[in-house]
Amino acid sequence: MAFRYVITNLINEDCTLYSSSEDPVHVLDNIYIGEPGQVFRFEGVGSVLLPEWICVDLTMVKAVNFCGIFNTNLTYLPTTGGTLTYRNCASGCPTMAGACDWFGGGFTGESQDLTPRMLENSRNMGAFPLFTPRQYHLLEVADPTNADGYVEIGEWVLGICAEFSAGIHIQPGRPDSPKFPSGMRETAYGQLKETYYGEYQEFELGIKNINDAAAVDELNIFLRAVKLGGGKFIYIPDHNRNFCYYVMVMNQESTREIYGTGDRCAKELRNWRMKLRTLVEGISFVGP
Repeated sequence: MAFRYVITNLINEDCTLYSSSEDPVHVLDNIYIGEPGQVFRFEGVGSVLLPEWICVDLTMVKAVNFCGIFNTNLTYLPTTGGTLTYRNCASGCPTMAGACDWFGGGFTGESQDLTPRMLENSRNMGAFPLFTPRQYHLLEVADPTNADGYVEIGEWVLGICAEFSAGIHIQPGRPDSPKFPSGMRETAYGQLKETYYGEYQEFELGIKNINDAAAVDELNIFLRAVKLGGGKFIYIPDHNRNFCYYVMVMNQESTREIYGTGDRCAKELRNWRMKLRTLVEGISFVGP
């Protein structure tokens, strides 16, 4: 099983973001800050004829083969008449001069309907569009039956999904039962009140039986990139299944056992373990 991952979100502070509407508190910049719990919120829910949308100008043409949306309040769109669509185009975002005809018959870009691949009760999703490199990318949503009266998204990730070489064998640990951290406080009258904070899962990722020095170096490069990126990355266990994880590496030093003597080519890495905590669990729509 290939180890597939995304480290860098191409949406960042250097990009220009546009949207159909924006809540004055839950602002558009929240969409890329790496904190899925700090959400962006539209002012409405959109409709099929007049959807809500976010568009990003990446400042230059860039290749993208992963699109992930995490921590949303979307309802189960396949049964509620809603839609979720990813698009890209060579021209500008809506409201820009010379913008692409994003929603009309003259649309010249590429699109992927993500609605049919949603899973019930999921707040997160990921896709592998493998489209032509573009500068402008748009996420379109209509959720007309959403009882909240608005649509919110915790994180939108556009990036490159990479994978380790075939010589690296992954043995993912089974996730622990969900943890439900909370705080307890006592009133002046002795009453105890509990405040629920959230939930998460932890699991260990084991990398086994590497006897190639280049593969060991590959792992070192990966871990260094993750740490420089704040310790977070998106882990795709199996692109043929409908889930992925937005995770953080919890152990500051990933445990490893190396056997052998002599130069590095004579060494064998028998075991490398990373302790991961899920920030949010996602869904992989389409494998490349």
